Amino acid sequence: GKVQRFWPDHELPTRALEEVVEENAKLLKALIESASHRYELALTVTAGQDTRLLLAASKATWPRLYCFTTEHWHFTADHPDIQIPSRLLPRLGLQHHGIKCPSRMDREFRELYKRNVSTAHDVYGPMAQALHFQYPEERLCMQGTGIPITTFPSNLRRLQKTAGKETSPETLAWLMERWVGLPKEHEFAREALDRWL
Repeated sequence: GKVQRFWPDHELPTRALEEVVEENAKLLKALIESASHRYELALTVTAGQDTRLLLAASKATWPRLYCFTTEHWHFTADHPDIQIPSRLLPRLGLQHHGIKCPSRMDREFRELYKRNVSTAHDVYGPMAQALHFQYPEERLCMQGTGIPITTFPSNLRRLQKTAGKETSPETLAWLMERWVGLPKEHEFAREALDRWL
């Protein structure tokens, strides 16, 4: 195989959107297909655009792909993250697997989870328990989390326009707090964001 550097080491030229989309679509399909030659793959499918994008990009692997949705305890049967995959996947000839999350962790699992996961949060524990007991352990999971990254610039511009402020470490820290729970008064994060800007 060929080793390729993906982190730029020089100034990147401006390119046409269509060119970039086409190139990255091919790259994404190739990455998934390449991974499928080494691993049995799984894909978490929700109502989100990002997971449906990965589903489309992984078409060559569909005969062997394990598609699932974690059914959070507060989801009702008509929740979009349940409804859309359960209707879409059978239309594509794919089986949809539901992994039901308990409303709270069992005491025994909670002790195991807290002892072994340094970033353990109680809110994620029921999901971890469901995946631990129901997810097929031989599968490598693909997750779609790209849409927040790709929509971040437009969301940031809208925020700047609404707030009448320029981008600052404080603005980005506020967004990080909203999206990933990082405390906005976290000095290390603010300093890193300031260097990044």
